[in-house]
Amino acid sequence: MSEVEEKHFRIKKHINQKLICHEYLFFNIMLHKFNWKLDDSCPEGALGYVKFKNRDVNELDDGTIYINSKVITDPNFTHQNYFMILLHEFMHITFGHGIRQKDRDPMVWNLAADHVVNSIIKRTFKPSDVFPFGGWESCVLFNEKEISKPKVTTEEVYDYLVRNNVNGCRFTVTSMQYNGKGLKSYTIRDNKTGKEYVIDISENNTKEVENFNRIAGDIFQQIKERGDLSGDLAAVFDKFYKVEIPWTDILKEAIHKCLTPVPNSRGWKTLNKLFIPHGYTLPGITYDFEPNTDTAIVSIDTSGSISNKELNDFANVLVDSIIHFKKIILITHDHTIHQVEEFFKHDQQKLIKFISEVGFKGRGGTSHKEVFDKIQEIDNDISEGLSIYISLTDGYSDIDECWKDNEWSKKNTVPTYFIITKDGQTPKVCSSEYDRVKSIRINS
Repeated sequence: MSEVEEKHFRIKKHINQKLICHEYLFFNIMLHKFNWKLDDSCPEGALGYVKFKNRDVNELDDGTIYINSKVITDPNFTHQNYFMILLHEFMHITFGHGIRQKDRDPMVWNLAADHVVNSIIKRTFKPSDVFPFGGWESCVLFNEKEISKPKVTTEEVYDYLVRNNVNGCRFTVTSMQYNGKGLKSYTIRDNKTGKEYVIDISENNTKEVENFNRIAGDIFQQIKERGDLSGDLAAVFDKFYKVEIPWTDILKEAIHKCLTPVPNSRGWKTLNKLFIPHGYTLPGITYDFEPNTDTAIVSIDTSGSISNKELNDFANVLVDSIIHFKKIILITHDHTIHQVEEFFKHDQQKLIKFISEVGFKGRGGTSHKEVFDKIQEIDNDISEGLSIYISLTDGYSDIDECWKDNEWSKKNTVPTYFIITKDGQTPKVCSSEYDRVKSIRINS
């Protein structure tokens, strides 16, 4: 192992020790969806960049954060500086800066985006954990009141920079640098102060970024509901994960997670992801990805507070997902059960016909007692096993009381999702007390 690799290993180990702290749980989960690697060919002055994977089985879930190996060799470079690079790149992705740029000037946009990201990091993280290489003065550019507010957006900073760039002379690009991957960085001079700043351009793939953010938003909401995120950090991410992410996509992702891959063998084709962040390379398990799922139970609260649009959107997810299950048992209810219908793997047309011609009966008050009793009865009768339970509800029901009293729910071991309508109430059972019980809120 070279001297640079040895230092890199020590720094990564130090950061992993920090990430197991309670307050960093969210970042622990999300940053470990990337590999952290050194790159000898980073542009001069660039500290790091992100590259999303292209079906590389040796990568982690979403890609790689590359760190300039040249800065690692600097004796003043520490784990705080490394952590800063990881968070900086992660927040650019989280806030969708590549997607939001649109037709704006890339130099000014990236200056604005870096200012926002670095200002957030400076306000919300301890300097003993996170600190920029070169100091804050090198990456938080302005103290003007208009763009130093905690809730200022990248668009607002961009507009400010454009307004103050009189005759195009306020900011000047002094150099642009490229490497073999087509990545680039800008060196920018602020002609008002004489200071120069290096602005990195991270590689963005729109589809992968949007998919990553859907997953991140779901994880953020769960950690926030459990109380495992500091108030300052929750406030920072809340507006970004308040989510203009379609709730139907989050539900599809939840259904996909319950699919049970069938293990084949352990080998080097797929590495063991658990140990990669700690610097160990061990063989992992390869899978036959044909789903091995059995029965899904879905209950739909048809009380008056749930709109037809919410019912239709939910039904469309069921139509898309039915192929993953041997059988879907659909229960419609308000205070009592109105319908119990079975749809098999190849019954998409039957399900569509049911939705369009039969529809959902009910629209009275709400109770889940009969629903949980029915699930218990079904679970006792079916031989193939239950894979997932999904409930569409406004949450204004006796879910918590019925959950505690029902024999099935008390010993429930399958993934359970309560899909809560936009103005609904999240049941208390969707907490850390029940690891398999989650909530997804309709946001549109």
